Parts: sequence; C-alpha cells; structure tokens
Amino acid sequence: MKHIIYILLYPFYKLIFFLLEFFNLRLAQIDNSRFGHTTNFVEGYLSSLENKKEERKLIFFFTSVSANKQIDKMVKRVLKISKIGFIYQIFRKCSIYWNQGEHLFFEIGDFALQKTFSKNIEYNYKGPKLNFSDKEKKRAMNYLENFGLKKNDKWICIHNRDSKYLDEKFSNSNSRYHDYRDFSVNSFEKAANFFSEQGYYVFRMGVNQKEKVEFQNKKIIDYSNSKEKNPFLDVFLLSNSNFYFGSGSGTSNVSMCFQRKCYGINYVITDFNRACTPYLFIFKKIRNIKTQKFLSLKEILESDFCNKIVNNDLTKYGHELVENTNDDVLSLGQEALRDSEGKNVYDEESVFLLNKFRNIYHKYQDKEKKNLSFLKVSPAFLKNNQYLLN
Repeated sequence: MKHIIYILLYPFYKLIFFLLEFFNLRLAQIDNSRFGHTTNFVEGYLSSLENKKEERKLIFFFTSVSANKQIDKMVKRVLKISKIGFIYQIFRKCSIYWNQGEHLFFEIGDFALQKTFSKNIEYNYKGPKLNFSDKEKKRAMNYLENFGLKKNDKWICIHNRDSKYLDEKFSNSNSRYHDYRDFSVNSFEKAANFFSEQGYYVFRMGVNQKEKVEFQNKKIIDYSNSKEKNPFLDVFLLSNSNFYFGSGSGTSNVSMCFQRKCYGINYVITDFNRACTPYLFIFKKIRNIKTQKFLSLKEILESDFCNKIVNNDLTKYGHELVENTNDDVLSLGQEALRDSEGKNVYDEESVFLLNKFRNIYHKYQDKEKKNLSFLKVSPAFLKNNQYLLN
C-alpha cells in the first residue's frame, strides 16, 4: 500500500523536482516547535549571510506546530515564510523514499548560532536580526507595569528545566533522554532573594513547569504560572533582561541570540559545549551511590560511563548526578551580578584552578579545540570543590 501511494505521488514529486532545479531553488524548513531552536537557527543563518550568499534562492517553511507565535511573527519580518508547508512535507518524504533530491534541501539547523560559537569561540556575532516594533515595545511596558515595574527597573530571568513541557507537548515521542538536565526551582531561592535585595526583579520563566515558586515576593515573580503569561512577553522578558540565569535549555537561546549575558546552572560535564558562548557556569557533581564518594574530573572523564551520562544511564554504573545546592547557586549569582557589571570575578587562586580544570578537561574532551575560554567555571565553585582537580 505504501509503495502504491509513492508511485501515485511520483509525477507530483518529479514536477516539483523539475521546478526547483529549473528556477535554482532549495527548500528550507525552520523548526518552530521550540522557540529556542527557532531563534538559534534563524539568527545563525542570517548572521552567516554577512560572509557569504546562498547560491540558490531558498523557500522557507515552518514546521506544523508552533511553540511561540511572537517569534514566528518576528521571523516573518526578516524571512519570507511560505504557507504551503504541506508541499514541503510531501516532497521531503518522497525524496527520502526515492532516495533522490537531497541537494534540494537546505538544513538551516547547520547554521545554528550555537554551532557557530562552538566552531569559533571568538566569532563576532552582530545580532540580533530579529526585532520588536515600537508598538510592541510600548505594549511590553504596559505588561511590566502590571507586575509593578517602572520604566528604568531592571530584571533577571531565571529558569530550571524539567520534563513536563516536552512530555505534554510531544506526548507521542520519548523526550526523557533530556532528564539529566533537570533540576528543582527551589535551587534558586537564595540567589533570587539576593537579586531582589539588590533591586532587581526576578522572573521565573518556563512553560508547564512541574513546580511552583514557593519563595515569591513582590520582586520575585513566578511568571511561568502567571495569568499575565503570553508568547509575546515570553520573548520580551528574555530578550531584554539584565541577564539570564539558569539551565542550558532552549530558553537560554533566546537570551543569547539577543545579546543578553547568560549564566549556567546544573550543567553536565560532558555537555559543556551546549554553552557555546563563554559565560560563568556550575555543573552537577557525580557521586558513587554505594560509597557516597564524589568523583574527580579525571575519574569522570576516564570512566566507562562518561559518555553515558547524557543517556540517563549513570545509575546503571552505580553513580548518580548531584544537583547544585542553594549555596552553590547563590555564589554563582553573586559572581554573575559582578560579571554583568563588567567587574572581574577571578582572583589569582581561581585563575590557577580554572587553568588546571581546563588542562584536565582538554586532555580527555574537546581535544581538537585550542581555545577553551568557553569553560568559565565559577571561581567559588572551583575553590569549594578542589577535589575535582585531583
């Protein structure tokens, strides 16, 4: 039956094939099912045009499920998006089935901004290309006033990744392989209170989060569970915050693409390249379940389970990930605030420890990279966990 369907579609497939070749066109699908992907891909692609031009003209399509209508609207201001995405889907499936026409597809994901930074940490990103209209900026101020903010007030966006969003939105697919990146919002309590004491508003970002913020005050806002939450404000808050502070999820991509500083919490050792841009971060430690002994960086990188961490297989090897504590996160928050103000956070001791960390890491991971400046581990975290460098 399947073969018959593709035989019936073959004339349609060959017609589209001919038209694409004749007019020198390629098809490009933008994944807008997760708004972190959308901004990452589009900003990366548009930035690449500064150095070269695509030989073939591109026809852009969105995927069928939109994560954020505001991002879609902003993308449409800079790229012409075709509304006949179903043709792309049919042609793509036919191309795979008949094993023809791969050259007619443009993989915009290959130009993701994260990948560009990963290849060249010194890349001079001149974005964002996406923008808000003057009308939208005025609209945003009205929303902010509802939260008690005045014109010159500053805010920080915090975010903890959990599995609820993907489990509900993509219930037909298994997204649990991301679970190693999850952590509790309660980790932010001390840091969020510190930020608010320094005069900043704190917005907890996210969609369909498992936990609610129990430590709210007038400046600490659980926006993810707020009645004011909407796609427009999701993007505006992340793109105009003083900085982003949280997990290395797609949410952070929005801040990164809008040139906001980002600071990472509960990263995983073999997954550092998710950061791509050089900002301060701390990571989950690894502990032997039986002996309760924490492993050094060398022990982790030499282990037979090192590359199994991102598959959530760590417990099969008798070890577990240990989340950053409230005090860990507070220390990073204090450093992040100083760093965001342009102040140096590394003293002589922490520079020595950081270089030692980078040397050990480079011996076992990312050996091809000559520049490890993206590894900016928190000074306090290094000093408090020097066993990692044994």
